[in-house]
Amino acid sequence: KTKFFRILAIKASVGFLMGTLWFGSGRPPSNEKLFGLMGSIFMLAVTSLMTILAQTIISFPLQRSLLIREYKNGVYGLLPYYVANILSMNIMGVIYTMASVTPIYFMVGLESTTTRFFYFSLTLIGNQAIGNALGLAVGACSADIIEAQNLLVPILTPTMLFSGFVLPENQAPSYFHFLYKLSFFRTSG
Repeated sequence: KTKFFRILAIKASVGFLMGTLWFGSGRPPSNEKLFGLMGSIFMLAVTSLMTILAQTIISFPLQRSLLIREYKNGVYGLLPYYVANILSMNIMGVIYTMASVTPIYFMVGLESTTTRFFYFSLTLIGNQAIGNALGLAVGACSADIIEAQNLLVPILTPTMLFSGFVLPENQAPSYFHFLYKLSFFRTSG
């Protein structure tokens, strides 16, 4: 309970910090403010994914021996374990994502209609769900926590580079264009 509220306070604090940094950059919309606006959206996409990814990437190596023992004893099935794990982490992820998205969305001055806010939030929640599933998959393929953590940067760097925020697709060599379609950060913006 204390951990939950501590993480919630941290996420909301980061949301207010980012909202303060980019305060009003969406009002009124203009080309001069576009770079800052895209920066705030990119940071939201990164933070919504990174928290859950960092948690899940180390959770499976810690739980592996217990899962194997209980699976062999017939207590756990693999599919119910993964579904329960993903659902429980996604529920927490939705709460944490909303704690950071809400202040940033309104402080930056993005379009303040219920429908736009809902779609924006839903996109970032989908992004954190991708991070959850990716973290669980990488954690399951890793021998231990150190290996799982070492795989984090090589997996995330290409998806961030080819998101369109760092290098626009039209400026990249044509043989890299397929990587833009694979970047889950691209769908966040």
